[in-house]
Order: sequence, then C-alpha cells, then structure tokens
Amino acid sequence: MNLLELNEYGFLPVPPPCRDVGLDVMPGVFGNTEARHQMWQTFLSFVDLLQSATTIRRVYVDGEYISALDNPEIMELGVELHDGITRAEISALNQPFDQEWGIMVNFYSPRRPEVHNFHHAFQRPDPTLNLGDLPDDLRKGYLCVSI
Repeated sequence: MNLLELNEYGFLPVPPPCRDVGLDVMPGVFGNTEARHQMWQTFLSFVDLLQSATTIRRVYVDGEYISALDNPEIMELGVELHDGITRAEISALNQPFDQEWGIMVNFYSPRRPEVHNFHHAFQRPDPTLNLGDLPDDLRKGYLCVSI
C-alpha cells in the first residue's frame, strides 16, 4: 500500500493510526487546489518557526487537510512538548495561530491527562463524522512529519 493512500471514505485508513513522513512527501499528496496550496504555505511558515525558535523537529498533521476534500478548511497540527524545551521556545510558540495563521495548533505532553493528548483523542470515533452512511466507529489516520 502506498504510504498516503486514502480509503473509500477519503481518509487515511486505520491501522496504523499515525504514519511517519518526511516534509518532502507532503506537497500535492492530497490535491493541488488553491485552498490546499494556501494551507501548505501556512504549514511551511509554521515549520520555519519551529525550526528557527525551538528544538522541536516533529509535528503531527490532521484535520480536513488529511482527506480527499477538494476545499479543506481546517489543518490541525499537534506539537509534542518534550522535557528539555526552554522558556524561550515556549515564548516563541505563544502565538494566536488560529486567528493569525488560520491553523489549529495543539500543544501536548505525553504525561498530560488523556484529554490533553491528541494521540489518544484520535483513536476514538469522531462524532462529527457520524453523518449519512459513514460507519459509527470510523477513525482516520494522521501524520507525523519530520522537519
């Protein structure tokens, strides 16, 4: 199976829940519409911030961007905060990404409770997907992008 092949519902199939990919794999994989191009450019700006201001070198990508939708509206990013992260790095990440960048960014630590750990949340059925003929237990995969 191709690493980023979508299932019959237009999502990354589960299992596995998370797929590791390099930054070079992402452009154009899910389509080349203007909305996707703009989301990709925003993602690259976010990656530049991570690379220049933090020691974080992995970001998790989900949301409508990881689907077969022609015009996705949401790209959700997850950033894992590790023990060695500095105060300066935290300050660099204290930005209104949703309002100014148009992306939803979730920061989490593996030791935080489940409600703050998006890996756990992604393994539950998504109640927003229970529309039409979609299965009640439908889950979709997400990506870990190395930067």
